[in-house]
Amino acid sequence: MRHRWLQRERSMATKKRSVKRAQPKSRAATAKAKVRTKRPNVKRRSARREPSQADRPDKRHPSLIQDRRFGSEGRSIAQLRLDALGETAASVARRDERIVAPVSLGTNNWVQLGPTVIPNGQGSLSSGARVNVTGRVTGIVVDPTSPLTVYLAAAGGGVWKTLDGGVTWFATTDNELSLAIGALAMAPSDHNRLYAGTGEGNIFFLVQNFPLSASNEDYHGVGVLRSSDGGGTWTLVGSADFAGAAFYRIAVHATDPDVLFGATSVGLMRSQDGGATWTAITSGLPPLSPSVISCTDVAYDPTNPDRAWCAFWASGIFRTDNANAATPTWTMLTTGLPASGISRIALAVAPSNHDAIFALIADSPTSKAPPKGVYGSTDGGDTWSLITTSLTIVGSYTLNIAVDVSTPDVLYVSGFELYKCVQNGGAWTVTSVGTRIHVDNHAFASHPTNSLQIYAGTDGGIYQSADGGSNWDDSINEGPVITQFEFISQHPLSDALVICGTQDNGTDMFRNSLVFYHSADFDGGQAGIDPANPNNVIHTFNLLPPPVTQRGIERSTAAGKFGTYSDISSGLSGPVLFYPPWTYDDTDSSNAAFGTNPLRLSYAQGTDSWPTSITLPGIGSARVSAIHYANSSLIYCGTSNGLVYKAVNSGGAWTATQVTTSPLPARWIWDIFLVPGMTDVVVLAMAGFGAPHVWTGAGSGGSWTWTDLSGTSPNRLPDAPANALLLDPAAPNTMYVGTDVGVWTTTDGGANWLPFSDGLPNVAVYDLKLHAPTRLLRAATHGRGLWERQLDGADVADVRLLIRDHVMDTGRLTPSPSGLPSAWEDPGRQINLGDPLFWWNCADVKVDSPVGGSYQMPVASVDYIAFETALEHRNPQRGMVNRVYVQVHNRGVLPASNVVVKILCADATPGLPDLPVDFWTVFPANSGTASPWTPIGAAQTIASLRPERPAVLEWDWAPPISAAAHTCLLVVASCNEDSPGVTSLVLDSVVTQNRQVGLKNLHIIDAMPFACWDAIRFYPRAATDIFRFDGLPKGWSLSLVLPKKVPLSKITYTGFEAKPVLSAERARISKQLDKQAASYDFKKALVAAAPRNSCTITGVPAGMQGIPILVAFTANARAATGTLQLIQESRDQRVLGGDTFALRGVKGSARRLSAVKKR
Repeated sequence: MRHRWLQRERSMATKKRSVKRAQPKSRAATAKAKVRTKRPNVKRRSARREPSQADRPDKRHPSLIQDRRFGSEGRSIAQLRLDALGETAASVARRDERIVAPVSLGTNNWVQLGPTVIPNGQGSLSSGARVNVTGRVTGIVVDPTSPLTVYLAAAGGGVWKTLDGGVTWFATTDNELSLAIGALAMAPSDHNRLYAGTGEGNIFFLVQNFPLSASNEDYHGVGVLRSSDGGGTWTLVGSADFAGAAFYRIAVHATDPDVLFGATSVGLMRSQDGGATWTAITSGLPPLSPSVISCTDVAYDPTNPDRAWCAFWASGIFRTDNANAATPTWTMLTTGLPASGISRIALAVAPSNHDAIFALIADSPTSKAPPKGVYGSTDGGDTWSLITTSLTIVGSYTLNIAVDVSTPDVLYVSGFELYKCVQNGGAWTVTSVGTRIHVDNHAFASHPTNSLQIYAGTDGGIYQSADGGSNWDDSINEGPVITQFEFISQHPLSDALVICGTQDNGTDMFRNSLVFYHSADFDGGQAGIDPANPNNVIHTFNLLPPPVTQRGIERSTAAGKFGTYSDISSGLSGPVLFYPPWTYDDTDSSNAAFGTNPLRLSYAQGTDSWPTSITLPGIGSARVSAIHYANSSLIYCGTSNGLVYKAVNSGGAWTATQVTTSPLPARWIWDIFLVPGMTDVVVLAMAGFGAPHVWTGAGSGGSWTWTDLSGTSPNRLPDAPANALLLDPAAPNTMYVGTDVGVWTTTDGGANWLPFSDGLPNVAVYDLKLHAPTRLLRAATHGRGLWERQLDGADVADVRLLIRDHVMDTGRLTPSPSGLPSAWEDPGRQINLGDPLFWWNCADVKVDSPVGGSYQMPVASVDYIAFETALEHRNPQRGMVNRVYVQVHNRGVLPASNVVVKILCADATPGLPDLPVDFWTVFPANSGTASPWTPIGAAQTIASLRPERPAVLEWDWAPPISAAAHTCLLVVASCNEDSPGVTSLVLDSVVTQNRQVGLKNLHIIDAMPFACWDAIRFYPRAATDIFRFDGLPKGWSLSLVLPKKVPLSKITYTGFEAKPVLSAERARISKQLDKQAASYDFKKALVAAAPRNSCTITGVPAGMQGIPILVAFTANARAATGTLQLIQESRDQRVLGGDTFALRGVKGSARRLSAVKKR
């Protein structure tokens, strides 16, 4: 029996936590140094946030760091994390394995689910732009010897590389000790020498000003990663000097790749041996202090490496002319610069004039406001003048400046948006050129010789412009899996849907594709899908009214469709976390609990203004951080200072009792569970360092006893923050914990813990969920996206080809699930929310026909992202060239080689004819046996199909005028590593038993003012087969005319009425069908009108050639959009096949009616 306690979408107190490579395809060959042509973009209504509602790192960051720091004040938590990694390595070594091995071949591994991109994400506030987003980018480097080679650094996702201008990306640092990159640099004299400084400087100030923090670990500095082969391999250097430090910039000597400066939170540092050793540079520079907290930038003179500049927080700008001396001397530059009221400073030297240097100086480090100013010097810094203050920054977070490669008269300023400053005739003008990309700019780069080709790195990823910022291409932001997840929730029935909260990229959804769906804006927090009615979705987000009373929570009754959320925060009050926790009642999802102080309850999913308030005695200034709403009378919750409360409903009155006793430590509680079947036994997970992380509490007679479940040496859970806890309902002694050092598991109730991170990057895991029906464990990481691992080990194939039978078929279940209601609408596939999905609705086949004389887009533009988001499936047109697209996935961990894909067509029918007898023996060649199945073209081969990038193939197909009005398409994929295992000739077995096979039997019917008659063919296997018509939408009628050889008197029907066919209609049918009309009996037609639950026909005689039947759909003026399923069943109700008719109502058909009239 499934345990509902695990099915709930538990609330975990919220912290703000700040993200694949791709397979080459046809357009890679055409990639140029210029920006690629952007695909058509689907525009959607923007839920724009006002400037006051923008991302607030000063409020978000404490929620990230406080849980780790609490209880370990005065200690470097970066060093504590390294110690925990050492414990992990020791545990792995005892098992004779590698720490965070990329994959363990032939065994069970974590598999990446994406997102490679989130289309239609939130862009600039001022324009309401919808753009591709991925995650926070902190650095960009372009290879000057090969400008199509670009590197990006991510806040929590490591270093990524592209060799083709951004068509494909791949991760280079997944198994390094830190994926939090603050600075990225390439040696000017050696394009293969790279340095990546770990620890992000953008949030350093926020740590310094957070009461429980004394040094920066966001997220987490461990030294410098050095590569000498263009990112192929990396070596960690400087760990002794930089554990817990943050990097703002790395500057490398013009001719010596081993000499470099680092602008860091521990001051200005220099290495002269490739980073192996470092020296603090102090002569003439200010000492670090509570006000002067870091060196914020450093720059070399590109032609004179003896000259360099640096900047210190709240102090000023300095220059040296003996940078390579044993003790360089620095002089403070003051003329024309502000003497006080400053914070972070960024510097840039003009590549075309090395005496031209510019500075962006912040005033307030936290407010979204104009800077102190942009200043410029034309004499190397001796004198300065104010250029402008007319732009907006967040001083500690979004602050960078760059100079055009060809002229010092053009500057780019990375602030809240990207700004362009242009000097003409001595006067400067400032323009925001970042209104069509994501806000919160951090990084900038330029093509080495083409000054108009620029790159911007933001909280939403990387963007490219070919005209100096006037227009932007977001297609380069496809591939880096760097999204920083906070929490996840799953669909209760299907493993195809996961909803996720993310850092500054909203609430997003995995919908059975690497391409995620953008559900809502802002910083997304905890989201939950109603287990009783999955169309109800609630999510929290950071809206940021006054900081301690932020209570952003919304509800959608349309499955989280963008633009359908309504505010349900009315009635809430009291202080909360950056991401406030909430949860459904396990036993009645109408009830919900929200974690303010006090705890608030709703009995109508927040639509009743949260009428019940539960006081938590002794909570003080702490916040509710975890909730388990066990049933309508029992709630447990934990707090940010380690308190545990039990709330009981007695006679309608709720009372909370604190059940915290020694030895439970005062640490942040991220998860709490009531053990199934118990009322007074809970298990919880704690963050922080220096104390055990998993505990169980048992109450008896009003007293509570707490026991450490973190294990015993040598198999003890490492001392690292535990961010998520999961109890396996199928194995009571099995638990999983998501930590800052990966996933760990115990199978003996906590006595022994082992790492469970095979194939997972070295990244913090913030949430864990189990999809019980498919035994899939999902992990939300803070910087490397969403991952899953199969727990039953039934399928450990390194290559797993997949052609999805429908949009919710993940290939995990055999046979593939059928009849499942769609959990989302998909207009491009003619799917409405709640439509039943069957195995003949292949999601990976689409036809583009030249409706109105035009195709939707060029073939070269249809990659897997366009296939998922922009390409609409159309009916094939007879007598015209149609483009048939097939998408093939690899849900394994290794590339598949030489994948052969074959596609065939047949006349549409619910019970399809068998494959020819020699189909499998000659595959992929064409059969030599006569068959209704005919290839539409030669088989195609995918040389290498990588898990991170599905392939899309295209066939030109011109059905003759004489072809059937409706056809179906069958696709088979195979490779040596993974071929179809069921080689039956019977279609329902072949399709449902093989994830490498897909069938598209979908027909689009537009509302017309008259009946359109077409023939479909029935292939009954026996006269007892039942043909059932289900789901006729409102406003539609269905008519059938049988052939003369199947008289009405010989069949049985239900739900239909036999009505005469009017003479005028007979004449019109005869004209439409010509000679074929003579074979039909027009005396009477079977007619059904909506609403109908079901209409059936039984007794159609079996025959090798099938029985042709005329079908017509007629719509009235108010016809609704919906789908009709024609299902063929055997007498024992086994589904043998089916047809799906997408009936598009009057509104949905208006555009197409117009196209028909034009033709």
